[in-house]
Amino acid sequence: MVKSELLKNIIEILLECGSYMSVAQIAEQLHVSTKTIHNYLNQHQLQAFIRPVVFEKKQKLGIRLIGTEEELDALRSMIAAENINRIVKNNLLKLSDYSFILQVLFTSAKPCTTQELGDMLFMSKTSIHTHFIAIEDWLKRRNIQLMKKENHGIWLEGNERFIREAYKDYCLNIPLNEDTLNLTSFDRLDRNHYNRIVMIFTKEVTDKTIQIALLAEIILNQKMTENSLFYLIIKLNILINRICIHKIIIKPLQDVKKLHEYLGAQVMKIHIEEMFKIKIPENELYEITEYLLETRLQKNNLIEKNPTKLSQPLAEKFLQNVSQCLQVDLANDEDLIHNLLLHLQPAIRRIKYGAKIENPLIYRIRHEFTNIYLAVLTSIEELEKYEQVAFDSNEIGYICLHIAAAINRRERGNYIKTCLICNGGITITQYLESAIQKEVREIQIVKTCVSDDFNYLAIGQYDLILDATYMIKNDQAKLIQIQEMFTKEDVSRIRHWILGKFVLDAFKEGKSESENLLYFNDDLKTKEEVFLKYGEYLFKKGYVKAGYAESMLERENRASTALGRYIAAPHGSRELVLVSALVIVNLKKTIVWDEYNVDLIFILAVNFSTSMTNQYFFKTLYEIIKDDVLIKKIKKSANLEDIKKILTELEHLEKSR
Repeated sequence: MVKSELLKNIIEILLECGSYMSVAQIAEQLHVSTKTIHNYLNQHQLQAFIRPVVFEKKQKLGIRLIGTEEELDALRSMIAAENINRIVKNNLLKLSDYSFILQVLFTSAKPCTTQELGDMLFMSKTSIHTHFIAIEDWLKRRNIQLMKKENHGIWLEGNERFIREAYKDYCLNIPLNEDTLNLTSFDRLDRNHYNRIVMIFTKEVTDKTIQIALLAEIILNQKMTENSLFYLIIKLNILINRICIHKIIIKPLQDVKKLHEYLGAQVMKIHIEEMFKIKIPENELYEITEYLLETRLQKNNLIEKNPTKLSQPLAEKFLQNVSQCLQVDLANDEDLIHNLLLHLQPAIRRIKYGAKIENPLIYRIRHEFTNIYLAVLTSIEELEKYEQVAFDSNEIGYICLHIAAAINRRERGNYIKTCLICNGGITITQYLESAIQKEVREIQIVKTCVSDDFNYLAIGQYDLILDATYMIKNDQAKLIQIQEMFTKEDVSRIRHWILGKFVLDAFKEGKSESENLLYFNDDLKTKEEVFLKYGEYLFKKGYVKAGYAESMLERENRASTALGRYIAAPHGSRELVLVSALVIVNLKKTIVWDEYNVDLIFILAVNFSTSMTNQYFFKTLYEIIKDDVLIKKIKKSANLEDIKKILTELEHLEKSR
């Protein structure tokens, strides 16, 4: 436990910086002298608290914290726990001594001495020991031991699940009186329920966990009862507090990844990590999934079935447009239509009432599901007009997840027959096989072999070939090279291929569509200049009606079309498009495009009346943006002929595969 607030602040600053900082810089931030910082840095208490992390000092550079990523994360969690508990203890001092001691036991990372408890409560050791008798009896009835060791302190010992259940009982039954209530409220919870949580976990922490719990409602497309919401908030607070002190539930991993609640738990995990600066272990992800499953069992008030006038035919029309872009038949997918309606109805209601949500996966969606994101962006307009709403990029990202899941379901035989090539021996091969199938559940490895056997493989028998040797020289579209240790980048590459193959295999473009492919080198300074110049160009050339530039800007203000990799793909209203076209603009210098830098722009003008042309443009665009080599070639191109030559080579390569 860090007794000095200044010590904690020094650690927080160094953790936030991540590199060297001078003592003078630290002193300036904390409004103290450099001598004070030096005195604190030399204290044994500070060294003991951060261990096994250590300080590194270098002349002219300053000081920094040295440790593994896991050790630094553990230190961040300890600081987070200190911050939470400091305010919580101030709250609980208003309650009984018994309640205060229990809270300290539930939230302390290390044994707490009788002297420390006495100092906090202004009580003698004898009085503290009197409380221990009642507390020990209460814990024993819940299969938890109160451990006491002289000169060491007291702590809880037992199954982590039992401890969390006891913590929940404590939260539900701690006596409150009118003097302890803050008389604040939250419209979804009874005033006593809300104040109970605030009293135990603080208002700041409670309001954050309420946001996360309400996010669960959005993901599950259901409204919880007050009790369900109350219990979920308490369990989330307990989980966060216990993870902060490295108390983790150990349990067999269950096969829940197919459940919608698991996706919800993943999104909630990202929010918790961002809000509380802690790492959620894999086991706890399954714990959150279990919380959501329990919540569904308690529900008695579903979100109303028809909160908007959205109809199934309108959703089907939207999916027809998306299908045309991706060349995957989604309009007849009953599961997708059902899930989409369940999602869109509350989403439209949220938008109409001005309730915005954050999508923490939006960067990954744009990066990994670029083709789906573009298809949704260009297909959503009719639905927006009918409902008189505007979907922002966060809402569009959630729609993309439903469509990505539907595309995955279309996998032949519900799995991808895969051959793994590995020269690492039996142990490495078995590890890699297990890791791949665990991380990418759509894959079933039906054969393993070494690189020398590749030439004898009947390649046609497999949907995918994974090469962990980097020795296979082959242009097969189904061949992906991966690392023997199977990194996150490998997972991303495989998932991208799973989605992309449905798109690329189905495209059959005509030759005349390339006539409406346009290319320019330019030196514009802002995205607004791009919209105005090329909106006007398309108008003068007869591709679009007047106002297309303004419609591009309007669309951009609702949802950014920046895709990462220095690329943006803006488009305007399809009602203003006379002839579909794709304009490639290669900028000499990067420009700021929302939170990204961009120097390669693909302006789409599509109206869905000419499906073959749209298929050609989406295929061309997707082929380019998924391939870093192609992007570099485009950026080096001098004119349209160079672009057509690149695309012709690409077409021949596709046909030869």
